[in-house]
Amino acid sequence: MGRETHTIRQIERLILPVLAEFNFQLVDIEIVRGKYRSILRIYIDKLGGITVDELAAFNHRIGDSIDAEDIFERAYTLEVSSPGLNRRVRYPVDFNQFSGKQIRVKTHRKVDGFNQIIGTLLGMQGDAVAVKKGEKTILIELDNIDHANLIYDWGKSNEGEKSYGK
Repeated sequence: MGRETHTIRQIERLILPVLAEFNFQLVDIEIVRGKYRSILRIYIDKLGGITVDELAAFNHRIGDSIDAEDIFERAYTLEVSSPGLNRRVRYPVDFNQFSGKQIRVKTHRKVDGFNQIIGTLLGMQGDAVAVKKGEKTILIELDNIDHANLIYDWGKSNEGEKSYGK
């Protein structure tokens, strides 16, 4: 397990109980290491969307916990954010939750000759993510996914609701 993966697991261990307490969902954790300061970005959401006040409350609640664990060797900045419209999809539960939506998956190794697959998310099938591209279903092993994002449909009139196609 690499340093980043170990650090992310430590942070997950700290924040998952707080997420449950607030009834929030972890979308992603990102660490950007700089020469003098790192940035820790935690993306969270909840059913129906998350407010700025809820993001701030979560930020204040977990900041002290992360500091107490001495996870970072140098100074760091904590950023807590919503996932945005082209949200990242990372965990198996997310791939099932957004089944039927349009998705872009970038892979470490080619799958059916491609490092990027765009299609309709079908959900998890065992340890693989199923994506329908045209008439073909492509299975992508979780450990081969570099990152995956929903594709927001800007052209669809949705009366204020988020639209990810279909």
